Amino acid sequence: RRVHGGFSKTEMALFSDDPNLIIQHMALAGVANSLGQTAGHPFDLIKMRLQVQGQGTRVVDKQNLLYRGTFRGLYAIVEREGALAVYKGWLACVLRELPYSGMRVGLYEPMKELFGARDPSNTPIWKKMASGICSGTIAAFLVNPFDIMKVRFCAASPEEYAQLKNPLQEIWMLFRKEGVRGLWRGVGPSTLRGATITAVQLSSYDHVKHELLNHNIMSEGTTLHFFSSVFAATCAVIATNPMDVVKTRVMNQRVSYTQASAMGSSVTAYKGPMDCLVKVMQSEGLLGLYKGVGGAWLRLGPHTIVTFMTFEQLRNWFGVRPI
Repeated sequence: RRVHGGFSKTEMALFSDDPNLIIQHMALAGVANSLGQTAGHPFDLIKMRLQVQGQGTRVVDKQNLLYRGTFRGLYAIVEREGALAVYKGWLACVLRELPYSGMRVGLYEPMKELFGARDPSNTPIWKKMASGICSGTIAAFLVNPFDIMKVRFCAASPEEYAQLKNPLQEIWMLFRKEGVRGLWRGVGPSTLRGATITAVQLSSYDHVKHELLNHNIMSEGTTLHFFSSVFAATCAVIATNPMDVVKTRVMNQRVSYTQASAMGSSVTAYKGPMDCLVKVMQSEGLLGLYKGVGGAWLRLGPHTIVTFMTFEQLRNWFGVRPI
């Protein structure tokens, strides 16, 4: 009997039967997500700059804001820094995306198998979400140093950006200055966001796609992949934007050493993720947690659409069953 995408049940090899299939799967996921990152990078850039703008201030003079919304913010970047500036930090983002999404997306289906899922068309939603939580947690934790570089390269002002070297050198300099602890600053909100976005984005894509297939509303193909991607991106942005704001601000802060600090101890704006969350709520209100939400969707929308459509096509070319 033929199933979705022209693969029979006997052709649907299990990842547990072939470890090399997992490696191939992770490589394809990394490539697809890097293309998705490239498509949405300008919106990722402005999203992070909006998130760090006006930190600690509830009442902001909007006339003096450099970035006033997603599109006006992008215009301000082009006007102030040049047209190519909308791709500042792209290399840092791709260096992070290859291992991060290679693992979080590439391990999602092997994780489903560990939870006992064998039939993609009839898998309970809780198994999909649990699999996303596991793969997203592993990926976010391991790739945290690259996530820090992504934030710092994208959120940097022109003056700060001019002082930055390449991402790998910056990671080494951060390690020499602050040690392992510095490389895993912000790992709490980063891991929570990675787990959440993977659980929501992948499970929503997976679930809505198979619901449409099972009810014969759509067939396997580009239209189905596009519609499912848009749905997944919307769900992911709503769920993760507050965590993204906290993660961006914690990772973007630099440790300073002043005479005011006892015996030269470090001084930071936020003691940790919870301290950042409380301070944002106190100084900027609930809406402070949804700063950059427009840019977040405009970034994650193209990213998710390009990623899933490319990933599905790559799987087809390499003889891997559809998601």
